[in-house]
Amino acid sequence: ALRTRSAGRRVGGPGAGGHPLFPCAVCNAGSLVLRQRDLRWTIECSRYPSCNHAVLLPSSIMAAAVDGHCASCTLRLNVDVRTLTVRVGHQHAATLLKLPGGVDTLRGMCVAGCNDTLQRLGD
Repeated sequence: ALRTRSAGRRVGGPGAGGHPLFPCAVCNAGSLVLRQRDLRWTIECSRYPSCNHAVLLPSSIMAAAVDGHCASCTLRLNVDVRTLTVRVGHQHAATLLKLPGGVDTLRGMCVAGCNDTLQRLGD
């Protein structure tokens, strides 16, 4: 199930994002996990605050969940790489126009660098 935004500074504690997406390349000790911070979805190191590595997902993303595996990045990086399902908010009409025919949900979105989906969604 997709987790939606909620009020407050942070949703969940360590491991709140469920399965790790892939190992953190900055500290080499933690894993990148899906979390919310200030009503915005982030991918951040499970060792936060010891490791501050984080990637802000585009502000148009209203819901997100870890959902599958990226075979390409798993082979390339030689580690298990998970993918996301994300939902774009209907108030982000310009972003929705970038998606195929009326779709507001993207499944199998990899954030390990094998595609440019995040860049196409905007900030």
